[in-house]
Amino acid sequence: MKLFDFFNKKKRSSGHEIAPDEIFLDSQNLPNFDVHQFEGRIEKPISKNIIIYLGIFFLLTGIIFASRIGVLQIEKGKAFKLQSENNRLHHTPLFSERGIIYDKNEIELAWNSPGEDVFPNRSYVDEPGLSNLLGYIGYPARDKKGVYYQTEFTGKDGLEYYYNKELNGDNGLKITETDALMNIRSESVVKPPVDGKSLNLTIDSAVQSNFMSLWRALRKKKVFPAVLVLLWM
Repeated sequence: MKLFDFFNKKKRSSGHEIAPDEIFLDSQNLPNFDVHQFEGRIEKPISKNIIIYLGIFFLLTGIIFASRIGVLQIEKGKAFKLQSENNRLHHTPLFSERGIIYDKNEIELAWNSPGEDVFPNRSYVDEPGLSNLLGYIGYPARDKKGVYYQTEFTGKDGLEYYYNKELNGDNGLKITETDALMNIRSESVVKPPVDGKSLNLTIDSAVQSNFMSLWRALRKKKVFPAVLVLLWM
């Protein structure tokens, strides 16, 4: 009863109505309160402006997150899906056989031989006077991760360079599916390799080699080239 008398007296002295929230908040702050402990102070509700600002802030944050999710799911969803598939599917080139070079007598001057890598090595006949004619090639190359950034044989000089398009075949493709532990689950050849075309020359490799050997011998003796021509005839 004393509590209600106290609030009625406070109402008459202030000259205005006391809100219910002020009554309940102030009802615990009876006389002899400690001001250092914030006793006796009437607590006020949060301002409507602060609530509005907080609402705008959370609304903008939600819009930003929603737009970001939309970009990732709609605009870049296919790219991320393809990237995820590529992490699981490994593409391995199947190297084609380069075309063989023959002389007029069907003697092999340049051919393919097994190598330590997945592509064949190029071998050449060891006869004088033919190396400059045949030329040489550049091999496929890969980076430190084992990914091939150069998948074609490239002619660098001689016949290998001049007839590179005809000698070079068309590489195939094999797809290997692995699990998270890199264990092979399946393999599939989606494109078989096509070997390059062989090249038949009109020269006689034996005559060419003998001529070059004779030429070198006469050069050592400093014989005039015209004499060499007469001797050859």
